[in-house]
Amino acid sequence: MTFVRVELIGHLGSEPLLRYALDGTAVAHLRVATDRYLSAAGRPGESRALWHRVEVWGPLAMVLQAHAHKGERVFLSGSLDYRRWTARDGTCHHFAVIKIAGPRSFLRLLGNSRPSDAARAWPDEGRSTQTQPIVVTTAVPSADATPTEAPG
Repeated sequence: MTFVRVELIGHLGSEPLLRYALDGTAVAHLRVATDRYLSAAGRPGESRALWHRVEVWGPLAMVLQAHAHKGERVFLSGSLDYRRWTARDGTCHHFAVIKIAGPRSFLRLLGNSRPSDAARAWPDEGRSTQTQPIVVTTAVPSADATPTEAPG
């Protein structure tokens, strides 16, 4: 068995778009931007944004709709899926999608990189504007697992 795994740390390019598949499964569509630094032989390079399409499936999609916002940093891991479509003129187009679904996938909201945004800071950390990351995973805990409490 082989598995293609993609891990990215980037910024959300827009608010998550929540839709539903024909079977009723929630699907959130995201665009994530990462930086690519181009340089020539030891000289400082320029930064270019690379855009990635991401699909989040299942209950995790509804959680993202409520908690993820444009500009927020995310860390995600998922599988790579290739899609194609044919235009009206008959040309075939291909693109890649990072799919977050199943037990090997996860998405972590790292918070907003702006220090003035303390909306999600824990109450007992009033002196800090660092936000606590929200970990969202598709893995289902076992029945004998005990819930963990948030600090504070």
